[in-house]
Amino acid sequence: LDAAAIEEAETEAEAERVKAETAEAYNEVGSTAHLEGDLKKAHRIMSMLGYAAEEIEHAGSDAYNYQGVGHPHRHVNIQKGEVVLDLGSGLGIDSLIASDKVGGPELGGGVVGIDISKQEVA
Repeated sequence: LDAAAIEEAETEAEAERVKAETAEAYNEVGSTAHLEGDLKKAHRIMSMLGYAAEEIEHAGSDAYNYQGVGHPHRHVNIQKGEVVLDLGSGLGIDSLIASDKVGGPELGGGVVGIDISKQEVA
């Protein structure tokens, strides 16, 4: 093998290692999803990130599972009947909020959450 092929194989192996470590870490987080966290703290964090009170309210008691680092809803204007793809959905708080906005399958809307962690989307 030439140097370029070896480097490419090493880069690919490193990417797979990082992916596996990331999935393992988030699977560990997902395995604790049934444990209630600090709901007041989650509400404060979500408010600081710009979530509207109605969005936080719609998340309900699931908000204690919030693990995001931003507020994607402020960048889009989700409408009834739309289909939303939530990449890196984690435990699904943003998916849950989006589901309220799209109005459900009877209106043609829906939400699909995809995450590297099997524990979090199970």
